Amino acid sequence: MSWLHADWGRKVIEEREDQVSELDRAIDAHHAVIWFKIDGTILEANERFLSLFGYKANDLSDCSHGNLVLPEEAKGAEYAAFWRELSKGIPQRGVFGRLAKDGSRIWIEASYLPVIDAGTTVTRILLLASEISEAGIVRAEAVSQFEALSSSQAFIEFDLSGAILTANEKFLNLAGCSLTDLTGRHHSHLAVAEETPHFWDRLAKGEILSGEFECRKADGPIRMQVSYMPVRDADGIHYKVIALATDITEDVKAVASLSEGLRALADGDLRIRIPDTVGAKFAALREAIEETALCVGRLVADIHEAADRIAEETDVIASSVQNLSKRNEQQAARVEETSAAMTQMDSTIQSNAENTQAATSRAAEAVGVAENGHGIVREAITSMKEIEESAKNIRQVNEMIDAIAFQTNLLALNAGVEAARAGEAGRGFAVVASEVRALAQRATDAARDINELVQKSHDAVTHGSDLVSRSGEALAEIVTSVSAFADNMRDVSNATSEQAQGISSVRQAIADIDITTQRNAAIAEESAAAATQLAQRGTRLRELVGGFKGGNVHTFPLKAEESEDQGGNVSLFGPRQDSPAAAAGGWTDF
Repeated sequence: MSWLHADWGRKVIEEREDQVSELDRAIDAHHAVIWFKIDGTILEANERFLSLFGYKANDLSDCSHGNLVLPEEAKGAEYAAFWRELSKGIPQRGVFGRLAKDGSRIWIEASYLPVIDAGTTVTRILLLASEISEAGIVRAEAVSQFEALSSSQAFIEFDLSGAILTANEKFLNLAGCSLTDLTGRHHSHLAVAEETPHFWDRLAKGEILSGEFECRKADGPIRMQVSYMPVRDADGIHYKVIALATDITEDVKAVASLSEGLRALADGDLRIRIPDTVGAKFAALREAIEETALCVGRLVADIHEAADRIAEETDVIASSVQNLSKRNEQQAARVEETSAAMTQMDSTIQSNAENTQAATSRAAEAVGVAENGHGIVREAITSMKEIEESAKNIRQVNEMIDAIAFQTNLLALNAGVEAARAGEAGRGFAVVASEVRALAQRATDAARDINELVQKSHDAVTHGSDLVSRSGEALAEIVTSVSAFADNMRDVSNATSEQAQGISSVRQAIADIDITTQRNAAIAEESAAAATQLAQRGTRLRELVGGFKGGNVHTFPLKAEESEDQGGNVSLFGPRQDSPAAAAGGWTDF
């Protein structure tokens, strides 16, 4: 019988070997296969693996698994943990991106299987891999993303009627209950408020909904931000709903506290202090609000002080401007009077200039007349000198006649003597001599008279000549004086003309000053009005600044009812009266 048992055992072994060979061929035919040492060194790979990654058999000698991954991935902690798990005999499955020989990345669905000897020691690692399609890559990435999301965020699954299917650990911790407490219960078991109509009908139709709701919890309600996302099956039919939840209770409380502080700040209360309980997420905003309040407080104090100073200075300016306005009015009146006086003076000077020009003309005529008179006097002097010379000549002739008469008288006397001596014979001659002597006497008398007349004429001519000479000198002086007067009158005329021009310029300047003064007066009035308005606005500014409250600091702690009413923007279970989103037409029907 021993041979029978040996034969049967041999057949079993051969059958097992055949089955293993068929299994190897099947695996080789449908999978990329590669063997590794426990440290990752590549031992061998089948043709499918070589073909898939573009290698030849001898290319993998002295290579390790690290050649198939990105350098930064090979240096990462996750990669080291991956091989630690394999060395412990724990298989690793999933979708992996591995590098081909040309550096391209190939996505494979792979299983890393540790091979254990008769004991518990891992001797080798077997990798069975198959390339996945683009759709498979997308699905794998989606699964990976969902796993990553579910590991970092609370989520819960419902069927289309709202019954709870499952929830991850984060959601259970958030809700403060176990999965057993939730499974099979309706969504309304979690919510404090009632659901809006057709909520689950809308989700069943594929509508994605999101918002806030309050969740029941043993130690009190909490506020969650939830996104409800319908999920399709392979046939594209919606079969369940996944909800991702975030606890925003502390955020709502912080927002309420910050809102209260901002409302107080908007009301002019600068004493606000936001409590530190708002958390690190809103710490920067809390500090910014408090710093804003402090800055606004300092600004308000500065504005208040500046407003007081502006009011005081505005009063001074208004008073000064009013005084300036009055003085400008007085100055304008005086300038107007001065302008009128200058106009009259200008008219007078113009008249004087005309009169001076006429006097200059007449002085020039007088100079001409004086010069003519001086010429006539010079001619008269010449004539007088000629008369004086003629008188001298006459006197000489008269002296000659007187001498002739004297000689005749002597002759007549001698003739009479001789006639007397002649007696009777000389009587006739004596008569003639007597007549001659009488005639000589008369000639002498006449010569004497003529001489007297000539002397008188000479004296008169001499006196006249002296008078004419003196008249000539006087006329010369008159000519000189009249010429000088004419020159002076011309200078006066020129000066008067220049003065008239200067007065005209001064009158124009005064007219300009008058206009400027009028404008200054108008500006002063406008400035006075502006100063008055500025004073009024300064008063209004003080009133506005006085509306701010400062001094003691108070905080705005968040009350329980405030945390329930202040946060959030959308309610999943009916509109909230104080919700901005509800007021803006948010999920009012949600």
